[in-house]
Amino acid sequence: MSERRDESSPLAPSRAMTTRLDLMTLRLFVSVVEHGGIVRAAQSEFIATSAVSKRIQDLESALRTPLLVRQRQGVIPTEAGNALIRHARRLLRAMAEMETELLSFADGERGNVRVMVSESALTDFFPTGVKAFSEAYPNIFIDLVGGLSPSIQRAVADETADIGVLVGSVTEPGLEVSPCRFRDLLVLVMAPQHPLAQSGSLRLNQLAGHPIIEQEPNSSVQRLLRSEAARTGTALQARIRVASFEAACNMAAEGLGVGVVPMGFARRIASYQPLVIVHLDEPWAHREYKVCVKQRDQQPKAVELLVSYLTRGGPLA
Repeated sequence: MSERRDESSPLAPSRAMTTRLDLMTLRLFVSVVEHGGIVRAAQSEFIATSAVSKRIQDLESALRTPLLVRQRQGVIPTEAGNALIRHARRLLRAMAEMETELLSFADGERGNVRVMVSESALTDFFPTGVKAFSEAYPNIFIDLVGGLSPSIQRAVADETADIGVLVGSVTEPGLEVSPCRFRDLLVLVMAPQHPLAQSGSLRLNQLAGHPIIEQEPNSSVQRLLRSEAARTGTALQARIRVASFEAACNMAAEGLGVGVVPMGFARRIASYQPLVIVHLDEPWAHREYKVCVKQRDQQPKAVELLVSYLTRGGPLA
């Protein structure tokens, strides 16, 4: 005689769990966490707030554990919620990958790629690079945003970005790092009346005594300047701190100090601003970008195509 399964046993699978863990509910849960609130998620998904709230409540009931902490300013995931968000993102990503791969047989290569890059890359080589890639793969949509190195690495690690492009060290565990095909050159920018404006090139120690326009503390350029100044014993005098290369160039043009920015960016600003570009005679001024990705061999083909293009030139080289 066959044994009768005890549905009340804690080891027995929950019928509610199997019925509530559907893709729509998981997608809504991810949206709620990413938007920090049910109302904003509902607006983003074009669904009634009450429907989203009911889905989340049913999900928590089915899993028999709280997934969100409700606060005045929104919601944050509990420890169980963080575990679910990791699994949900992987599952939704796998479904999207399956759909993309199957559609590619009929319509050619297609898909969505989320890319997070440093500001220097975003304003330097990426416009040209993205244009060339997009012309070769018109059905691949690139969602491109800028950020600082630490946030880029975290975004790739937690899979909110597929690809990260940055300069400097990659310290986030679990990421695969490859050299990028693109490089940049850091230069000095200053007003035409600056005492150093007529110099053909300058070493870092020659900036001692002249006001420097600092970048954000966590930016790759600022960290590099701090490191090299400490290594060489150069005392850099900071007058002002800005949050972008454009702001650094604008301040330099007004005579507020010397800025350190990528050459491509400096040339564009100098085309309409009274700005002098001076070569920075330091080996570290030649910077190599890095491309980081998580589990490259498991990425959708659209992601792999862009990684290949960024690291080896891919099919466009």
